[in-house]
Parts: sequence; C-alpha cells; structure tokens
Amino acid sequence: MATRTVTLQNVSALGDRTVLQYDATEDRFKLVSVDDVLTTSAEDGNISDSFVEQVTEQISVENLQLIDVDGGSF
Repeated sequence: MATRTVTLQNVSALGDRTVLQYDATEDRFKLVSVDDVLTTSAEDGNISDSFVEQVTEQISVENLQLIDVDGGSF
C-alpha cells in the first residue's frame, strides 16, 4: 500500500538544501535541512573522514572569489 511521505507544498516551501530522512521514532519520512544534518553530525563526531577529505579536495583557496573583503587592521 502506498504511503504519503511529504506533500509538494512542503517541498516547495523548503526549497533547496533539504533531504528526505526517515525518522524511526515517528515511523515516517520527513524533509530535513542539510544544514541541520551536518550540524548534528558534527556535534556527535559522525562526519566520515572520506567526506571531509572530499570537501577539502574540492574547496580550494584558488577557487574562492573574494571581492571587496576587508580584513580589518591588526
């Protein structure tokens, strides 16, 4: 039997940066912010080393576009 997990209105309202996550305590799927997932993972130390390595490789200082950055005075 088909089960409704989320409505299209919920998906449209949340926009980008959301993932579908299963909540075992509520026995249902729900939309969760990616920021919340990463924050929770960082709090409990559950971010995989391979993920951190991949992000480190893909984010390069040479690729950052820093326009009108004021570093202040030291």
